[in-house]
Amino acid sequence: MLIALIDDGIETSFVPSIRVKYDLSVGADGIVNQRAADDRILTDHGTTCARIIAKYAPKAEFCSLRIFQKQELRAACSQLLAAMQWCLAKQIPIVHMSLGSSQPSDFRAIRSIIARMLQQRQIIVAACSNSAAYSMPARLNGVLGVVADKELKDDEYTIMPNTLAGHNLILASSRHELALPTGGAYTTQVTNSYAAPAVTAAVHNILEQSGAFSLSVVQMYAKLSKNKHNMTFSRPDFVEDAVILNPCGYPVLRQHLFFNYLRECTDLSAIRQASELGRNIVYLAPQGQGTSELYEGALLKNNHVMQSLLYAGSLPKGMECMLDNGLVWSENCCTYGKHIPVNQSAEPPVVVNLYGQGLEAVDTLCQLRDLSVADGYQCRGICDYPHSYLYDLEFLPRGISPEAAFSYVSQVYRPDVIISNLQMSGRIAPVDQDSYSVLLGEAGSYESALLLKNVSCLKPGCGKDDILLVYDKILRYFL
Repeated sequence: MLIALIDDGIETSFVPSIRVKYDLSVGADGIVNQRAADDRILTDHGTTCARIIAKYAPKAEFCSLRIFQKQELRAACSQLLAAMQWCLAKQIPIVHMSLGSSQPSDFRAIRSIIARMLQQRQIIVAACSNSAAYSMPARLNGVLGVVADKELKDDEYTIMPNTLAGHNLILASSRHELALPTGGAYTTQVTNSYAAPAVTAAVHNILEQSGAFSLSVVQMYAKLSKNKHNMTFSRPDFVEDAVILNPCGYPVLRQHLFFNYLRECTDLSAIRQASELGRNIVYLAPQGQGTSELYEGALLKNNHVMQSLLYAGSLPKGMECMLDNGLVWSENCCTYGKHIPVNQSAEPPVVVNLYGQGLEAVDTLCQLRDLSVADGYQCRGICDYPHSYLYDLEFLPRGISPEAAFSYVSQVYRPDVIISNLQMSGRIAPVDQDSYSVLLGEAGSYESALLLKNVSCLKPGCGKDDILLVYDKILRYFL
């Protein structure tokens, strides 16, 4: 079974027993070529990862994709994306990455490729950041993210207890005894990089029995946990190249969709043509009866041609397992606010509260979020407007308090900035002396907020230049 190892290369002269089918190098220009004879591997990170995998999965065959060219083990995101794109095109069944990016500006492109890989049943194993920072691809829903556990040894692993909803992290041993070329042996250090290979070896051994692409990541997770745990999705990260099925014509901010959409349809033809249009459906479920049942029946009838489904609404009982691969998300999955972490050690984020109603407020939130990300800040948006998860915002459903959501987002993402827009009646965003308020609409509508010192106003129908001015004011205030 072939395993792609994206790292600093595998030095086969050091370990000739490791079988390497492809020995490739990704240049700074993103071009993938055969590694040249004079392109020496000066570090042993990837070689060590390969040795750990081979120790527990001796029949493994490797595809080495070298993206780290220097000793500091750093690469441009374009190199990582090129290596992942190669794995996607070549349909490598298992992809191992003891690396990742914590740069928010990299996240969109990484998620897009990972989604396509998941849809064709590639299994991705990735080490989480050792600093506990939110990083991709390990923390994407659908990726087997791994954290080292010093209490485990050899090829031991376990599902992380009390895992934060939707991240499905796996604890694994990173202490592996490996032979030295001069004789004797040494034990690898406790680090997430050397824990992930133990999980990759386990994935290989499972697929060796069942066959490449025989299991989706949901089914693989169940196998790894011995059917004791189900993979849950807090976010529909696996959606990409999708058709929006919108029978009621709900307004959609296409410019802010987190996924690549192919077209938007209001009739059943989108489901029937799914096999030609990407086979991924984003269904904006009608609120009333009759129409909803008609479309749900069509979804069930055509589920055999669908790769993934984002059900924008509350998924009816009986439809949870409608796709064999399990790549289904609905608002039922939005339970993150009920799982408040006990660790409060993270630095509190900057909070910006946006007051406004409707899609104009959501659009403003997304623009402020995108400006923050472009400047290198880890920024998350929280919103309770219907379907706001379509725009890579943390959706706050009924029954979950803003305080719980803020606590969860702060602990999981450790963001620099949280921007909230709470439109539901009776909901009040947490406000303190360090927060900033942005008022969208007529200022007189927000008398209580006007009492605060840190306030900017945006008139209805404001343009990008007006939003940029407000963003600059926020930066100047907090910096």
